[in-house]
Amino acid sequence: MNYPESKDSKSPLNLDDGPVFWKAVKEKDAIYNVYLKRVRYHTLPDHLCGIDEVSGSRVGSGSGIKGVSQLASETLKIRSIKAGTLQRLIECLVQVTGELDSSYVNTFLATYRSFASTEQVLDAIIDRFRQLQEERQMKDSLKQDHTKCLRSVLSMWLDTYSDDFKKPPHFTSLKKLITFASDVNDADFTLRAKHRLERFRKEFEMANKVDPLLFHFCLCDEVDYVLQTEFCKPLEFHNIPNDTIAEQLTYIDAELLKKLVPHHCLGSTWSRDRKSEEAPTILATVTQFNAVLFRVVTTILKNPKLKKSQRAKVIVKWIDIAQKVRELKNFSSLKAIISGLQSNSVYRLRKTWDHIPKEHLHLYGELSNIFSEENNQITQRELLMKEGSAKFADPGIVGKNAKQRRSLQKRKSAFIENGIVTGTIPYLGTFLTDLTMIDTAIPDKTDQGLINFEKKRKEFDILVQIKLLQSACNLYNIKEDPQFTRWFQGAKVYDENESYELSCVIEAAQSQSPRTPKDKTGSFRHSFPSHNRKNSNESMSSYGSSYNADDTSVSSLNLTPSAPSATGAPPFEKQMSHSSSYSSINSSEVDGSSAQLKLNNSCIVKVKLVKSSQEEPSLYKSILVKTTLNGPTYVI
Repeated sequence: MNYPESKDSKSPLNLDDGPVFWKAVKEKDAIYNVYLKRVRYHTLPDHLCGIDEVSGSRVGSGSGIKGVSQLASETLKIRSIKAGTLQRLIECLVQVTGELDSSYVNTFLATYRSFASTEQVLDAIIDRFRQLQEERQMKDSLKQDHTKCLRSVLSMWLDTYSDDFKKPPHFTSLKKLITFASDVNDADFTLRAKHRLERFRKEFEMANKVDPLLFHFCLCDEVDYVLQTEFCKPLEFHNIPNDTIAEQLTYIDAELLKKLVPHHCLGSTWSRDRKSEEAPTILATVTQFNAVLFRVVTTILKNPKLKKSQRAKVIVKWIDIAQKVRELKNFSSLKAIISGLQSNSVYRLRKTWDHIPKEHLHLYGELSNIFSEENNQITQRELLMKEGSAKFADPGIVGKNAKQRRSLQKRKSAFIENGIVTGTIPYLGTFLTDLTMIDTAIPDKTDQGLINFEKKRKEFDILVQIKLLQSACNLYNIKEDPQFTRWFQGAKVYDENESYELSCVIEAAQSQSPRTPKDKTGSFRHSFPSHNRKNSNESMSSYGSSYNADDTSVSSLNLTPSAPSATGAPPFEKQMSHSSSYSSINSSEVDGSSAQLKLNNSCIVKVKLVKSSQEEPSLYKSILVKTTLNGPTYVI
């Protein structure tokens, strides 16, 4: 439960606006926040009424009319646990009145993995159940309500997070749950748990089953294979319709978002060495994002002999595809395409950008502004808030480009006529940024060693947004195109050095060009992810890179150029914006260029980059500077 706090402890509390924070109460092994809530009654409860000794009927205090109760109110004290031991957190799953606190239960089940294992939580709930059964001072009816709620929690846990119990080959936790359900004579719960165990066992056996070699030959199959491989020409990028590319990218992203496990986003597990084991669904999403980015760069650079006007047409095609995925409300592929166009190897192509039509430069600028870092990415967040559950993209907030709005309105009308609705696919990096900032700024435990559950509530608020968008993905009705899939998976990609070398072949490096990966003199550079063709799953840098020097790490120093100007000027001549994975901290929190916000062994600072002595310095977003040593102050 998250309730507003009183702005001034000395001012009178206004309880008519809802629950208001009153005070914090410290007890053994727990800290509680106490809120005051006013409850109004039209019919007075028993503890506020008297009983007529003759008739035995309820008598309202101060009621002047017989048979009519007086409107009355009562101020209740509501306790919400702020921090505590695992045992205390388990106790709070059920309220003192014997009612299930569904909000607290959902938060607990979604976030407990960061402070306890499945076995520890299961043992703690079962121990609490046994303890209640042996409690003698509690009324039997209240005791029954508490134990019933705990069984409901376990049932909800199994149904919602069944993978927590999928631990082959012994499935110890699930077997323990079955034993508990059988002991409390809950036949339905026992049956569902046994069915789940049987399914897990079959999946484990199938995954580890070694089939003998089988030789199969069918003339029809061979003919079909020959037709598909010999007579179906492989797709070329310039021949694939923009709608097809946009829809297929949206199909892939939607399927990945549906499979995403929200709690994999917690604790920055997706950025660790064991990310493939601890956060495989996040890794799959990041890999797809990088794959789109690589193909944007590759299709633009792969043929050095193209004329500049022809290469500009490739960029224009990607801008049009970006608009199509925007209409489909696919912000993940949109961000990937924009990032590819802003990559170091592409945006330095001054002469190529000169051939981009004016209206496409306008469109590119508006699409790029969606991911502006200004005011904590407020543009992107507002779009997600407005379109997250909407059936279509809103033409009124897509941009100022009239042609763009007409195109979207036409597409929306066609969708309505054909009964088609679309979901929304977010750029996952925004949520990962917020969760990383929470994980960095707020400790997991208090100074007393208690689990900080307020942190879990903040994390859960973000996980809820992800779950809502996952549900919206079911609105997409796009089928996979196998031919496009073969092209996408088989397309050649270049690593950072290869891309830059090709870019220099196309347009030779000039002294006035922006810093490049070859320039070792500058600390700031655009971070383009290195790509290993054999294991592309290891590429995570598009979502956050790092610059390391002398035991100091500056997290996510991504330098991306702004959109080209409408007048046709190349993009790198315009002011560049700094993109930080820790941009969740508003710039107002750090006042002044040298101000710092200290967080343990870290601090948040503002950085200025001066391009020349005659120009005004460009102010960048706040970044997190973290040192692993207790040494002198580091200067960037």
